[in-house]
Amino acid sequence: MASFWRHIYFREALKKDFQENFCGKSLNAELKESALLQVNNLLGKLETEEQRNKENEKMGENKKYDNFVSALDTLLSLWEYAATNSSDPEKKEQRDMVEVYVECIARGSRIIFLSGEWMQFDSFTKSHLEKRLYKVKEQVPASSSTVEGDILFINFNQ
Repeated sequence: MASFWRHIYFREALKKDFQENFCGKSLNAELKESALLQVNNLLGKLETEEQRNKENEKMGENKKYDNFVSALDTLLSLWEYAATNSSDPEKKEQRDMVEVYVECIARGSRIIFLSGEWMQFDSFTKSHLEKRLYKVKEQVPASSSTVEGDILFINFNQ
């Protein structure tokens, strides 16, 4: 089944949240730069894909990249980054960065979770993402209400 879902809203929500909420925070510069590089690389891939789809459309080609799967892969990578960087409770600066990072990806996550494509997606991917969120919730207690909200969205559509 071809997906008509476009990831522009997901991409723009993430960009906006990171610009407004992450860039302005006083966090460790090295950690902040690393996180922003990772986010920008992932969002850049989505933008490139969107441009390819537009070019293919102009040329009359029927080949399209699946925007939902790409956005979901991006979301999985963002949550994996949060889980990986929150694993050491002794690193307060890193944990502080992850707290802000999690707040920024929550809005984009909900755009994915409320889509019709998400409701039809396989349960393996959903449970894989849910495990990542539980890991972040456990390791970064300050973000637990945000993460719990996203977990509820995941479970709502199962």
